Amino acid sequence: MRRLAVVSLVAGAALISSILATPAFSQSSGEIAATVTAAAPCISIASGTLGFPSRTLSTSDANSVSEVNGPTVTNCSTVPESVFASATDAAGTGAGWFITSPGSLSPVLCAPGGDLTNKNRFALNHFVDAGDQRTLGASLSTIKAAQPVGALAAYKLQLYMPCTSSDGIGTTMSFTITFTATIP
Repeated sequence: MRRLAVVSLVAGAALISSILATPAFSQSSGEIAATVTAAAPCISIASGTLGFPSRTLSTSDANSVSEVNGPTVTNCSTVPESVFASATDAAGTGAGWFITSPGSLSPVLCAPGGDLTNKNRFALNHFVDAGDQRTLGASLSTIKAAQPVGALAAYKLQLYMPCTSSDGIGTTMSFTITFTATIP
């Protein structure tokens, strides 16, 4: 009898163990929690201020161009992104200059004979890579398409000074360059 009880106890334990060890198919469906984070555009700009060297105003004989190494812009996103830039008009004490396209300055900003078409107008060019010259104006323009993750882009900027008939002689003129990143 004692032997039968031990055998029954061992058989019962084996049955319970096999029931607990098998997958539960008591439901027709199940759920798991899942998450995803949408990539966000991100740029880091190495310098917040640029100072162009002083220059004379442009004449009908030649543009006066001030050049400076621009900021380094880094893609800090987790995906490649496109970088755009724009600039505002310049303002100083008692003077204002309007940004225009350097393409409209060809061959020079100031027309011979005192044409005032470009009075109080300046222009910006930027270079991302060697030979990649682009206009920087009031509207966003592409300066680097599909910049890889973590990639640095160093910019060189050229400022075309306004005509000699312009306002602002001896005045420090200020303007803003805005960089914007998007995910293509």
